[in-house]
Amino acid sequence: MHPTIPIQILIQLVRQNFQLLKNVTDMLHQPISITAAMRAVMEHISQNGPQTVPQIARSKLVTRQHIQQIVDILISRGLTATNHNQHHRRSPIIDFTSAGRNMFRGMQNQEEKILQKLQGAMDDSEVTQAITALSHLKQNLEKLTHHSKI
Repeated sequence: MHPTIPIQILIQLVRQNFQLLKNVTDMLHQPISITAAMRAVMEHISQNGPQTVPQIARSKLVTRQHIQQIVDILISRGLTATNHNQHHRRSPIIDFTSAGRNMFRGMQNQEEKILQKLQGAMDDSEVTQAITALSHLKQNLEKLTHHSKI
């Protein structure tokens, strides 16, 4: 079934772009064996500071188990570590190790080149319009998720 109304087309494009971004991220960071999912957790810690697995999961709107699997890999690679959580004995705080922080900075530097290419291929007004449209879509979807009946 082909999309027939503009919102369907927008949602289809969001899904396609999500997958394309995942693929680009996986390809870009394949030499250092970092997946898009691992990168997303690293970005979350970079932007929000140390947090527990449940806090990260709630913020990313995914399951705790999904984040735990990713964090376990990052820990095994020495990129993140657990720290004592005085508020909850069984839910440690996850933070970067110095190696993880340095790796993420290097990843961001690599990504900057691609972001500049993407920005150069689009007019600033197009980007602004896309930000506005996607922000409105996000707000409306959040309203739907806060109602028990859709």
